[in-house]
Amino acid sequence: MHTTFSFSDWLEHVRCLLPISGVVHVGAGGGLDSLRYANWNVAQAVLIEADEMLADRLVETVKEHPSWSAHSAFISDGDGEATFYVASNANESGALKPETLTRFWRNLRTIEERPARTVTLDTLLAGLAVGEALNWAVVDCLPALPVLRGAEKLIAQADVIVARAFLDESQLPGEAGGKSELDQFLTAHGYRCLATEEENQPALGRLLYVRDWKTLLESYRNDHFREFQKVVKARDEQTRLAADRQAQINELTLARAEETKLNAERETDVRKLAQARDEQAKTAADRQAQIQELTQERDEQSKLAADRDAQTQKLAQERDKQAKLASEA
Repeated sequence: MHTTFSFSDWLEHVRCLLPISGVVHVGAGGGLDSLRYANWNVAQAVLIEADEMLADRLVETVKEHPSWSAHSAFISDGDGEATFYVASNANESGALKPETLTRFWRNLRTIEERPARTVTLDTLLAGLAVGEALNWAVVDCLPALPVLRGAEKLIAQADVIVARAFLDESQLPGEAGGKSELDQFLTAHGYRCLATEEENQPALGRLLYVRDWKTLLESYRNDHFREFQKVVKARDEQTRLAADRQAQINELTLARAEETKLNAERETDVRKLAQARDEQAKTAADRQAQIQELTQERDEQSKLAADRDAQTQKLAQERDKQAKLASEA
């Protein structure tokens, strides 16, 4: 027997597999879906609506649930200024001008254009204590992609995302909002589209995305492997640099040892030269002393010889004188 699952059936099954610890609903309107969240006993709920009149109804809705909160905010992919279009059908009020949707609703028209301050979903949730508990997200507005682009942190922690989109992209009104772009964006963040549901206008519908743990695990594994490769490469580079530094240290140590050896040899040579110089100086001094001594002896011998010559001359004179006296006698 063939069983057809409705979108509500898918939500029920997914809720059993991935229980809701907290839900954030962008485009909550007057709070119709809050009845479902109450029946599901959702502990934490953040309901957001850009239309102030509808947001006032949300405030009344959450009064029965102390851990829920209601907020009037125009959610987009950046903090800035934009135009909020109030449509003749309140369900189609939002970022798209109602006249761009008349191919689906012939009588739809713009009631009012309101300048509004936009804020990202991550920015809004950052100021709430329930941020970490939110694991389901519902984006019930067109286009959904700008809302999700401003919810990177939420997407990283969520398990389930339900978004509204154009299923028949041939009828896109020239604005973002097609299923394919949501598929591409959320697939890149680890989600897969599990189910779709057409609205009364079949060109539009809701999409159910769940976290693709197998793909995500594979992505984490690949990321981890790439990081591991980076670490190994960095380690190898550090090892190479350490080896280069050690080689430089060894080279410098060897050069220092060689320089120390050369210095020691030079010191030895200097000492030897100094010793030889001192020995030569001593030898020269000894020779000078010998020269002086020999010179003194020579001078004394010369003096003695001179004295002997003088005595000899004197004796010769006396002899000659005696000989003369003898001859005269």
